[in-house]
This record gives sequence, structure tokens and C-alpha cells, in this order.
Amino acid sequence: MPVDRRCQPSTRASRRPRDSESPPSHHFLAPHPLLGLEVFQNLPDDRRILDAGGCGAQLGLIWEDPPILAAVPTLPRIVIDTNVLLGLWIFSESSLSSLRAALDDGTVTAVRCTETDGEFAEVLARPDLLDVDPARQQVVLESWRNRALLAELTARAPWTCRDPLDQKFLDLSVSAGASALLTRDRDLLKLAKKARRSGLQIIAPERWGIDPSS
Repeated sequence: MPVDRRCQPSTRASRRPRDSESPPSHHFLAPHPLLGLEVFQNLPDDRRILDAGGCGAQLGLIWEDPPILAAVPTLPRIVIDTNVLLGLWIFSESSLSSLRAALDDGTVTAVRCTETDGEFAEVLARPDLLDVDPARQQVVLESWRNRALLAELTARAPWTCRDPLDQKFLDLSVSAGASALLTRDRDLLKLAKKARRSGLQIIAPERWGIDPSS
């Protein structure tokens, strides 16, 4: 039986680079437009590992063929409404502790955009609504931004929210390919059934991660 040499582990011995050699490239994740996965790019030539089916699904192989990239499944993406962000960062609601832990641990990818960031900043700065001093506002905004992926609104959602100010959360969910939109807004929650047919779960944050059948 012929052997696909591309699947054979390398027998080259590993060695430490000399001081004069350039350090290995940094590894970083980037979305792959065709595979629908995030792929490691800038991997050293002898450390490119594939995890996208076929013989490359065997993690740990050192590939002889340099053009192969390392791919890993993407984490679930979620969009979080402003009212939920307030519960997370301003009111520290215990009912949102599992969501906060997922954001802190990086086990989920939260997605934001310039438009949603703008609304969060505007609400934090409203003296008639919240009493948050400017220094804390900046800390909160930076904490959220450091835990969320910045995306662009590239698509319009097929559902229209009664409140046009909330439409951006639907559009962001579609643009980013999110699996869930976490919100307490009644107008958005009313669209849950329609959105579910397209694979988007619009749900209260307290029910996120709970088996729908339970």
C-alpha cells in the first residue's frame, strides 16, 4: 500500500537556535475564509500542524510539507447587549458569574463593533442613568474591549428590530457569525424564534449555556 509521506512524522532532531539566528515567528490566529476555522499563521516551517480533517487531524505531527497551516476549531462567538454588559461590569450580578468566567478564561469569543462600543460608552457616561466617574468608565471600557474581538458590520440581519437602536446587535451577530446574542431587551427577544431558524440564539444571559431542552 502506498504511503503518503506527508503524514509521516519528521525524524529531524530538535535543536536550540544559535544566538545569531532569528527567533521563531510569533504564532497568531486568523480566520480562514474557506475552512470556517481560525488558523495559526507565521508558524516555523517545521512546526506547521493541520487539524482540519484527513491525516492532518492527528495533532502533534511535525509536517515535512511547509505550506500546511495549523488550524483549530473556532470558539463559539457571542454578541452581548449593553444591558448585559452593565450587569457584568457595573452591577457585578451573581447570575452572570458563569458568563464573566467564560470571558475571563477565553472559552468563548465575545464580539463587538464600533457602533456597540459607542453605545456602551454613551450609557456609562450618562449622569441621569448611572453614577460612574470618568476614571472608572475608562477602566470598564478597556476591560470589555480586552475581552472581545472587534468586528465590522458587513451584513444586514434578515430580521428588523422594532427599536432601530438595537438593530446593530442583530447586524453584528450576522456579520460575525455569532451563535448567540445575549440580551434582556424585549424587542430583541421577540425575534428569537425567527433567528433560531438561521442558527442564531437570542437569549437572556442567565439561560446562556443551558440545554434548551431542560
